[in-house]
Amino acid sequence: MSSRGTWQSMRRPVLLRPDVRSRQGPQSSSWSKWDLLLWPIQVTTYRIIVYAISYIFMTLLLGAGVISLGILAIALIPLAFIRFILHLFCCPTRRYYPNSILYKGFRVLVRWDVVVHNRIAQQKIPLYFDANADEIARLLESHQPHFIVRICEDWNCRRVLKYVVYVFIVRSLLVCAILQWCDLISLSMVAFLDIIFVLFFPQVDCTFSFLWGLDTPISCSEHFLGLLGCAIILWTVFVSSRQPLCNLLCYVTRYFCCESFVVLRG
Repeated sequence: MSSRGTWQSMRRPVLLRPDVRSRQGPQSSSWSKWDLLLWPIQVTTYRIIVYAISYIFMTLLLGAGVISLGILAIALIPLAFIRFILHLFCCPTRRYYPNSILYKGFRVLVRWDVVVHNRIAQQKIPLYFDANADEIARLLESHQPHFIVRICEDWNCRRVLKYVVYVFIVRSLLVCAILQWCDLISLSMVAFLDIIFVLFFPQVDCTFSFLWGLDTPISCSEHFLGLLGCAIILWTVFVSSRQPLCNLLCYVTRYFCCESFVVLRG
């Protein structure tokens, strides 16, 4: 039997966790001491900031999309009743409620979510999957199993409920984490500017706080070592958390929006 026929004879793929393939890729969450000085001019910093902001806006759009689909689901109830009446008298049908319309809408939302994910993720997820593609045939020619990640295609009520929880609860918690991280960015930028002013513009009077606004402000020029210590702490937390935050957002997107399966040679 050919490799293409072997693939087509597989009725149901073995579903696995969506992060199986990503674990094989290189990890880039490490950082060096030079990042504490170079982070304001690093492209990575601004790429993650743009991605975090787009994640917040995408969460709002996905929430609006899910609410719109919910309204559509209510509006389709009369149509389901009409189809039920027709089924009783003249037009037999297996399904009364046109849930395929809603499932298509959720596929669109998931696809746009993955589009944002692919802008920064190392492991790109294909927006469209072809089971008969030549790439699958080449994978089947190997004796080693291969894991493939794709967007969720088979939708049901359980998956819809899981996606609703993801949009309104999981992504909301992640947005709160992003906002806290953005606040850390602003504090880091203020500390960086304060040091610049003390070193190059000593005539400018500026103050800082050990507890970030919870205590009495202290003069930067009179307590420069304290300012430098606070700045190093801020920069260390910010630089060490930017890539893990990005990896977390990408992982959650893959977990809720994608599925992975293993391709085996028959």
